[in-house]
Amino acid sequence: MRDLGWVEGRTLVIDYRGADGKGERLDQLAVEIVKSRPEVIVTGTSGAVVAAKRATATIPIVMAVSVDPVGLGVVQSLARPGGNVTGQAILSPELSVKRLELLKEALPSLSRVAIFWNAAAGRPAVERHLQVSQDAAQALGLQLYRVEVLDAEGLDAAFQEARKARAAAAVTIQSALFSALNGRLAELALKYRVPVLSSETGFAKAGGLMNYGDSIDDAWRR
Repeated sequence: MRDLGWVEGRTLVIDYRGADGKGERLDQLAVEIVKSRPEVIVTGTSGAVVAAKRATATIPIVMAVSVDPVGLGVVQSLARPGGNVTGQAILSPELSVKRLELLKEALPSLSRVAIFWNAAAGRPAVERHLQVSQDAAQALGLQLYRVEVLDAEGLDAAFQEARKARAAAAVTIQSALFSALNGRLAELALKYRVPVLSSETGFAKAGGLMNYGDSIDDAWRR
């Protein structure tokens, strides 16, 4: 923003709001934001853009990151979004197939995989991820075990649940929660001896097995 001449505190004010990984808070936050009359709303998850769209049909909304905005009903099409929403769509659901393929290549004897997900990414987007992953797992001869991670405190319990389900490895669905927990996710993968292939940039650098997915940093920069 500074490179484009916009300096926070001098030429613009940014009011940051976060749901702390709790998707049920998004609608309330969106209503509060609209009441403050911003000139533009920028969202970072599919769940956030859906909530913002429900709260206003007039304030411009820019999606830094979204999954299947057409399917979510927030834009008419990718080429002509219409209405008050525009921005970027990422390919994360389609990349779920590649994540499972890479995990199977790294661990040829793999038969059962846990998939960690967080509802704050937006329930419709998560459901799409899960369905695409389920189809890919079936084609690869893998059993997929779904594990919901509600918040940072629930990550340890998620690994315990994966171990109880005899999952020999795990993958994640792209989420701001997992992006913020790269280091912790890598630590717990070692603790529980469950190799993890994350969707989040920087996971391998944090000590995890590998990551494969869209660069959220690049999406925000654009």
